[in-house]
Amino acid sequence: MMMNDMTSRKRIRNSSVELLRLYAMLMIVGFHYIISNPDMGWLLHQETSFTKFVYQFIIMGGGWVGNFIFFTISIYFLLDRDLSLKDSLRRVWLLEREILFWSFVLLLVLIAAKHEGVYRESVFWLVPKTVFPLLTSMW
Repeated sequence: MMMNDMTSRKRIRNSSVELLRLYAMLMIVGFHYIISNPDMGWLLHQETSFTKFVYQFIIMGGGWVGNFIFFTISIYFLLDRDLSLKDSLRRVWLLEREILFWSFVLLLVLIAAKHEGVYRESVFWLVPKTVFPLLTSMW
């Protein structure tokens, strides 16, 4: 009987919506690839062509559409269930732990880069931001 109650409460996500969310992530990654790639300066100096159209309007424009789709679907999945205050606080704590973990990982990578001479700036100003990432608006 208990197993039956657990399966009836568990909701199954629609795989086509998950596929749309995955496609939106790919659109965002494609947008960031074009924007942050230093070799893509040729795109601005290229005359009008099908390639330029695909890059500028489909991939770059798709990044903004992908952001909207991804966050809309994510919010829908977050709001899809009834949560109590205790469940909401648990989710906030899980998010805070995840942010703390990645903050420390990135600080360690930056310290290693400074030790190897790749990064030349001081990293000590990042320590308070790493310990309190949400309070100091690090992320």
